[in-house]
Amino acid sequence: MTRVAYLDLIGGAAGDMLMAAFIDAGADSESLFRSIGTLGLQHRRPEAKPVTRGGIRGLHLSGTPVTGQAPRSLAEILAIIDGGDLATQIKDRTSAVFRRLVDAEARAHGVAPEAVTLHEAGDDDAIFDVVGVLLAVADLGIEEVVSSPVPLGGGHDRNGMSWPGPATLELLKGLPVSGPPPSREATTPTGAALVASLATSFGGVPPMTLERTGYGAGTRDLPGPPNLVRVLIGERSTAPWRVEHGMRVIEANIDDLSPQLIASAAKALFAAGAADVWQTPIQMKRGRAAVTLSALASGPTVAAIKATFFRETTTLGVRDYPVERAVLEREIRTVELRGETVRVKVGRLDGSVVTTMPEHVDLERLAERTGVPVRELWLEAIAAAGAPPTDPDPAARDDGSDAGAILPVRG
Repeated sequence: MTRVAYLDLIGGAAGDMLMAAFIDAGADSESLFRSIGTLGLQHRRPEAKPVTRGGIRGLHLSGTPVTGQAPRSLAEILAIIDGGDLATQIKDRTSAVFRRLVDAEARAHGVAPEAVTLHEAGDDDAIFDVVGVLLAVADLGIEEVVSSPVPLGGGHDRNGMSWPGPATLELLKGLPVSGPPPSREATTPTGAALVASLATSFGGVPPMTLERTGYGAGTRDLPGPPNLVRVLIGERSTAPWRVEHGMRVIEANIDDLSPQLIASAAKALFAAGAADVWQTPIQMKRGRAAVTLSALASGPTVAAIKATFFRETTTLGVRDYPVERAVLEREIRTVELRGETVRVKVGRLDGSVVTTMPEHVDLERLAERTGVPVRELWLEAIAAAGAPPTDPDPAARDDGSDAGAILPVRG
């Protein structure tokens, strides 16, 4: 079984909050502080102290290394990391986090990575936090990290720049984010780099047997969402299917478009990258017959699919919500049937075949050439594939039938 940690970024993400949350969940703080001490940072005496934020108990790190050192280049930071008595894996992962930070700063300021020097994100306190989080993840035996969407926060810094800063946004590109509240810097560059480096997927809590939780507190106790990071740790529940996270359903109710144009829109949505497209008959206001046109999308295709809705239909708005997709182990077999190749989809549950379905477009093409009814060819294809039929009506399923079960994300 896989040991998984879920990052619930209630009040945002910062390195010290993440580290405190893992310590609260059981990571050995004394061991962590001792290992970090080999880096030669300007330590005071770090402690994880109980505090309350929004009435919720958590741990807050105090006495950590000082801040305000001169800006450091990536080479200087890597030399500090390399000089510590740390496992090679920890050194490599820490180096990767700081390379990610430097690349983001370079993109934000339009300079080469070699020209970047990190200020707060490169001082002793930031190095302490990054190394500490990675040591804690290793100490707890965590093999997979899933995160909630990352809060962006709001408001402005002392120079009038809106939170989050440009480098933080660069670090979060391609990741799910959420807007204010809180109306402050919710996610720091170091926090963003750690989440982006650790999390392999984003969304709701993954199925797991929950063993422990931990709460890491930020410095201030402010109105609004508690200034906390919560971590949930447990063993991922095993299931005889694969769960795909990060999927979304984009859909719209349409009552003023002809069926022919609805069909054309569905075809265009597939062309835009939808994993599946479907229509649901509904009744709208004043008793109007209508359809809900829905598309299943992954992160990189969401924008293109929304644009396709607006170009190809009359809708003025679309709904967008996250889902998880449970997918059987599958394979595509090919069989020779009446002189042509026909593809057959085979799905397995716990190693046993539970569904067998010929590709309908292949059967239609063969039926046109031979004059043999599609239903008869359907039975021949299943027999040729060496698997029992799983659906007595081949018209009941089409090329979108392998989309998998769609499971709404809760929470």
